[in-house]
Amino acid sequence: MKFQITKNILDSICLKFGRLLSCSVPIPILEGVLVETTESYISFIVSNNDETILERISLSDEVKIEVTGRAVFPRSLFSMSRKLKAGVIDFSLSKNKVTVKQKKTNLEFQVMDADEFPNLKTDQAPINTFSLPYSVFKSFIEDTVFAVATNESRPILQGVKLELTNTSEGTLFSTVATDAHRLAQCQTKNYYTNENTVVVTPHASSLNHALKSFNGNTSIGIACYKNQIAFVSGNQRTIMYCRLLEGSYPDTSKLIPQTTSYFSVSTAELKDGVELIKTMKDSTKKDAICKIQYNAGTVSLSSIDPGGVSKFQQDLTISDCQMGNVFTLSCSAEYLLESLKTISTEKVMFKVVDTLKPFLVANVFEDTSSSDERIQLILPIRTY
Repeated sequence: MKFQITKNILDSICLKFGRLLSCSVPIPILEGVLVETTESYISFIVSNNDETILERISLSDEVKIEVTGRAVFPRSLFSMSRKLKAGVIDFSLSKNKVTVKQKKTNLEFQVMDADEFPNLKTDQAPINTFSLPYSVFKSFIEDTVFAVATNESRPILQGVKLELTNTSEGTLFSTVATDAHRLAQCQTKNYYTNENTVVVTPHASSLNHALKSFNGNTSIGIACYKNQIAFVSGNQRTIMYCRLLEGSYPDTSKLIPQTTSYFSVSTAELKDGVELIKTMKDSTKKDAICKIQYNAGTVSLSSIDPGGVSKFQQDLTISDCQMGNVFTLSCSAEYLLESLKTISTEKVMFKVVDTLKPFLVANVFEDTSSSDERIQLILPIRTY
C-alpha cells in the first residue's frame, strides 16, 4: 500500500473521528484505524464497538494512490500527523510497518493485520431510510438531547427516541428525550418520502458525536436497522453506524397534559431573570428554585434562598393569557433555563393544569400554520 494525502484532508478526517480516536475499546484491534486503498478511493474506519465511522476519500489533486492495500494503523499515527506541517504526506506500507514522510520528516509505525478488524456494519436490509436537512436534524437533537437521563438505572432513557410515523396530515418525524423529571419533544411534518413507520433509540452520546461529524453538510441521510442506525452525508463520503439501545422507549404521549389554561410572557425577560436566580443560588446547592406566580393578569418570577441569604423578585410582561385568578408553580431553575434555550420565538407560552402537575413550555409562533412543534415538559417542585 502506498498513497499520498494532504494534511488538510487528514486533519478533517481526525476532526470527524473525534473522541473515537481516544476512547477505550473492548478489543485491541479497535485501538487502530482500518485504512484501505483501492484504485478510486481511500477509506478510513474507526470504531469503539458501539460507534463506527467510515470516511471515504476519492482521488483528487489532494489524494493520490500508487499501490492498493489495507492495514490497521495505530491511533498514535493520527495524533502525530497533527504536528506535521501543511502540505502533502506520503504513506508507504512494508510488511508490518508503515512509513510516514513529509519533506525531511520520517516516522515509522507498527501496523496490525486488517483481516482481524471486525465487520461492525450490519448485513441486514434497512427497515427504513429517509433524509432531512442537516439544520433540522441538528436543531431537533440539540433541543432534546439535554433532557436524557444521566444515570444508568434505566438505560433506555439515556437515549433520544427518533420516530417516523404516518398521519392523516403527512409523515411525521419526532425526537423525544426524558429523564422522568422533564421531557423534551420536537416534531415536524412532510420532509420524507418513505412511508414505513420506525422507532429507534440511539444513545445521546452517539447523537452528539453525529452532530460534530456531519457539521457543514446540507442534508443527512438516516438508515434504520434492527440493532443499528446509520447516518450518511449527502455526498456519501461519511457514514456513521451507531448501536441502538436495547428495550422499548416508554410511551411519553400520556405525560403531556391536555389543558386550555395558559399564559405567555417575554422569552428574553424570563430568561434573564432565571439566569440571575442561578447566579444568586447558595453555593452549597446544586440548583436554585424558581417560583412563577399568576395573579389577576400579572405574572411574577421569584426565588428565595433556603438559607435566607438572598431573595429575588421580578414582574414579567404578560402578552396573552387564559387563566383563573391565582396560580403558582415552582421548578428547577436549571431545567427551566435549558427549556428556554430551545425557544426561538419572542414570546414563550406556559400551559398549566395544577400547581403540582407537569406544565409545558412552548414557542408562540406568529404563523399558526407552522408544522414545526417543540414542547418542553417540566415536573414542578413542591415548596412550602
